[in-house]
Amino acid sequence: MADENTQNPELTAEEKAAAKAAEKEAAKAAKEAEKAAAKAAKDADKVELPESVTLARPYGYINEEEGTSHAWAAEQVVKDPEQIADLMARKAPLVGVTYDE
Repeated sequence: MADENTQNPELTAEEKAAAKAAEKEAAKAAKEAEKAAAKAAKDADKVELPESVTLARPYGYINEEEGTSHAWAAEQVVKDPEQIADLMARKAPLVGVTYDE
């Protein structure tokens, strides 16, 4: 997939070479960014979840894709690992849990 600049006959050989090098460098940077994103996602999966969490206030959401609703009461203790992961991923108001922006 050649850049249009490398196809332009009005460019000098040096300009064509520079355009091709820039194209290669951009492809390399994109590939590295993709690898970094994959690594970050993999590292996020390794986060240890607490055994239980307590809701600081009522929290709920509707999953329109699945057609389901989910709700928790204030001070409800949640012990299910899938629910804990879901609540933390959605940055639910949990007692003693702070989230990075």
